[in-house]
Amino acid sequence: MQALEPHDPRTVGRCRILARIGAGGMAMIYFGRSWSGRPVAVKLMHAEFAREPEYRERFRHEVAATRTVSGRYSPGVLDADPDAALPWLATQFLPSVSLREAVGLLGRLPSDLVFPLAAGVVEALASVHGAGIVHLDLKPANILLTADGPRLIDFGIAADLPPAAARDAAPDAAPAAAPGAAPGGREPAGTWGFMSPEQASGGPVTAASDVYSLGATLAYACTGRAPSGEEMDGITDDRLRTLISGCLRPDPSSRPTVPELAAALAFASAEDQSALQLPPALTAEIDRRTSEAANPPVPIPPPASTPTPAASTPTPNKSVPFLGRIVRRRTMALSGGACAAALALAFAIPLALSPDDGPETATAEPSGSASTSSTAPASAPTTRTLEFYIFGTSTLRSLTTTVNGESVTVRNKRLPYRRVVQIPPEPQRVTWRIDYRFGAGTYVTKVIVDGTERSSAGGSSASKDVSDSYNGAV
Repeated sequence: MQALEPHDPRTVGRCRILARIGAGGMAMIYFGRSWSGRPVAVKLMHAEFAREPEYRERFRHEVAATRTVSGRYSPGVLDADPDAALPWLATQFLPSVSLREAVGLLGRLPSDLVFPLAAGVVEALASVHGAGIVHLDLKPANILLTADGPRLIDFGIAADLPPAAARDAAPDAAPAAAPGAAPGGREPAGTWGFMSPEQASGGPVTAASDVYSLGATLAYACTGRAPSGEEMDGITDDRLRTLISGCLRPDPSSRPTVPELAAALAFASAEDQSALQLPPALTAEIDRRTSEAANPPVPIPPPASTPTPAASTPTPNKSVPFLGRIVRRRTMALSGGACAAALALAFAIPLALSPDDGPETATAEPSGSASTSSTAPASAPTTRTLEFYIFGTSTLRSLTTTVNGESVTVRNKRLPYRRVVQIPPEPQRVTWRIDYRFGAGTYVTKVIVDGTERSSAGGSSASKDVSDSYNGAV
């Protein structure tokens, strides 16, 4: 977790906000507590996306789908307001590590851990499909390993199954009300390497699409490698090879069904008498996050010139136009755009900067001015804080931030990245410029002055690098 910054909200709905968990391309994720003290994870949409009807509708559908499936196999929904000025969703906070993090800590997972993991995820899929929903973004980052079993998160691009298909996918599940149709048509959305061929091509999706994603996810767990077209290389357990290869068949009709997978995995578990027992390295990390939730970091105090934020949900800054380009659904094909990254961060991944990405403090004199300290009144603030904050799922190929003609360039950085510069107080004018190149994925850039957002840009690309620049003055 990271400390709250001055411009972060202190309440959202009926939740007290206590710390940052992470930043996704479409939302900021916070840790908080309900009025009764229950720990929660709150997903709060960025203002620039809240201005877009398409993204509001997608968020509304995500809330409905998450409500429908919340329970034993996914975090429960405690509260939500998809129609707020900034839409938000509050769910049960689960101290956990994602499967992606587990592979990062342990490398490839042993078969005696993969079998019970697979069984737990298949149980979760049976519950989801029985509720009339196909997930469509099953991947390592969206599987949480908790002390009492795996959880499936992030229903940002989930779609409805026809009632007959839902019954076939999970015949023993109790009927549930579907959340309503997914927004828009069935255009490609998902995570490359983990989504099925029919999903990638924009074709009809069924429960078999999630089965393919399960196979790619289990191959990742067994090999420790991202999908590359050679998923079966390095899988030494014959039973796992058979199970995974069946899930990865190109023809959806030839893949095993979820009930068939459940039966096969139940037989394997009965033979091994195994259950999901997390290794000490993972349980220690979960314990650390549990302790962190009990003792969140102290908020960063605001600068002397900045009033403490009011205890309310922030509203979009209507005076600042959104300067970037929101790329529509067809180019949001990576990880369901920002939604998947956001919820994966919400429950598993702490916000972290690269070791050399910490805040930078520098003095930027206004163009043509020598100094400001001698002319400023004694009671006036001597500086302002200008912050460049960049986050998302893509890789930052290069970024040049320029303040009054003085530039700082960084290359090949993992997001998030931030640079903080001390600038002269008003009414002195300071110019700034951002030049960037991002790899495939989603990205958002923000310019913040004394805790107030002054400008932002964002977008995504499915495969190509994106370059652009914009500038302003404060």
